[in-house]
Amino acid sequence: MQRILSLCLLVALLVCCHASTLSAQSQKPNNSGSKGFDKRRIFLDGNLGFNFGSGTAFVQVSPVVGYWITDRLAAGLGPSFEYYKYGSFSGTNYGGRVFGRFYPIRNLFAHAEYEIISYKNSTMTERSFASRLPIGAGYSQSIGGAAYVNAMVLYDVLYKADSSPFNDYVSGGWIFRVGVTMGLGGGGWSPNW
Repeated sequence: MQRILSLCLLVALLVCCHASTLSAQSQKPNNSGSKGFDKRRIFLDGNLGFNFGSGTAFVQVSPVVGYWITDRLAAGLGPSFEYYKYGSFSGTNYGGRVFGRFYPIRNLFAHAEYEIISYKNSTMTERSFASRLPIGAGYSQSIGGAAYVNAMVLYDVLYKADSSPFNDYVSGGWIFRVGVTMGLGGGGWSPNW
């Protein structure tokens, strides 16, 4: 039930954000030069993380392909993979996620995503499934052209301390991310903030 309510909250948030951006977009010119699908609005985003130490390892790869729906609203999807090892304990997670991102003001954004993960660690005999619904905020800084560095603080609203399969490397449901967004469509398109 909590998952359904969280998913409904996410959809409602994205619909409200989209409605407000359509209103804002009608008040300023669209720099894409065309109506409908514009390949210049496609971008690659995601995270690549790793940590190695004495008897420990963590690797995360989670690229996403996104699209700027308006100058303030972006959405995307992609696969995810995680491997971790602490002494003799290890595990692998893989799955996929969809996300929405709304920029109420330049460089600051609200972020929400839904992720389904298949996980198995060295104490399990079969793979299991879990969901995440991280919601939070972030800061985006241009590094030239259609490239941006993003930093986010998210909280997984589906996190349960007593039963989460992510307890080994997620701190109480909090997720901290730093990533890069790169425009792929060419033409130097970027949001008209």
